[in-house]
Amino acid sequence: MIIRIAILTLANATIAALPSQAQSNSFDLMSGARNMGHVTYTFAKAKQGYKLTSRVSYHINGIDSDVSDEFKFSDTYTYLEGGASSVTTQMHTSYMPNKARTDLTVGMVQAGVQDSHHLAIKPDFAVMPPYDAGAAQVMLLLATTHPTADNLYNIVVPGSGGAGAGKGAPPPDSSDASAPHQAPGNNAYDALWTKGPEAAGTLDGKPIALHTYILTAGKSTWTFFADDANTLMQLDNSMLKASYIRAKFKLDAPQ
Repeated sequence: MIIRIAILTLANATIAALPSQAQSNSFDLMSGARNMGHVTYTFAKAKQGYKLTSRVSYHINGIDSDVSDEFKFSDTYTYLEGGASSVTTQMHTSYMPNKARTDLTVGMVQAGVQDSHHLAIKPDFAVMPPYDAGAAQVMLLLATTHPTADNLYNIVVPGSGGAGAGKGAPPPDSSDASAPHQAPGNNAYDALWTKGPEAAGTLDGKPIALHTYILTAGKSTWTFFADDANTLMQLDNSMLKASYIRAKFKLDAPQ
């Protein structure tokens, strides 16, 4: 009986750490008190692994962008394949790693014109498109449930080197959002995942305890706020000087 109870307890703990069969959420993109856009995503169990479908729309500095991302992941949240389609630019960009996960082929199609280039990556790479709260959710699940031995990840930021649809992100070592983008092939960054202080907030008016995690690349940070089930509530992105905030969520001020 004791053994059976222990097995059930472990199973329930494992289930609590994993997403539901289909998780759909919406986020506001904020710069201080200014709403810049909106993100919706669905993360669901597929026949093999998981599938993420997200839509990122924003208006920043006079620039409009509307991008749909669709990515596939393994059962351990490892990126397998996917792509982004921009309604704004009519460009489709695909991201396909080789079997050894040392090379990422970035293919682009726009107005019937095809182009591609290769990006050097590391086997523990993860994809973090700018403003995509769904991809951030998968990164959170990957790092908390299947961490690497040294908590290091090779982060691919589509658009930061011209390898993606929509407005790109500046290099991690730059705090200036208007800084020139790196040349194609230089937008995979080594980043360290660390645990931050505990926090609190409210979801739909109800108190919620939060864990904080910080992903650091150079001078840039992604700060994740998540509940006990590893559900993302807010992401503060210093690279973009933006916060992704889940609908009906409010972070309490630090004590």
